[in-house]
Amino acid sequence: MKTFEYFKSRKEWDNYLIENFLEIIEKFGSLKEMENFLNILLSNEEKKNISRRLAVIALLREGKTYKEISEILWISPGTISAIKKTLLNYKNYRSKHSFYGKDVIRTEA
Repeated sequence: MKTFEYFKSRKEWDNYLIENFLEIIEKFGSLKEMENFLNILLSNEEKKNISRRLAVIALLREGKTYKEISEILWISPGTISAIKKTLLNYKNYRSKHSFYGKDVIRTEA
């Protein structure tokens, strides 16, 4: 594994670490092995945060409003907005329609 000094920026190093993480995950032979790895890697609070983000995504895709999601999950609309913005700004994002389950590719004018 390359060390931090190898990279020109923190972002470059972070991307490298994520790629390595995904390669490790890809090599697991079973869901149980992956679960054991994630239980060692993540604290209960981190697992709770991931679960909350996944719940927000699922509820947004169902068409729930920020207010409805806020009431269901007991989180602020600001948190919901931040999660959605993070996803929509992700480099592999295709369009807001694909976020909501419609496969529409955004075209540049």
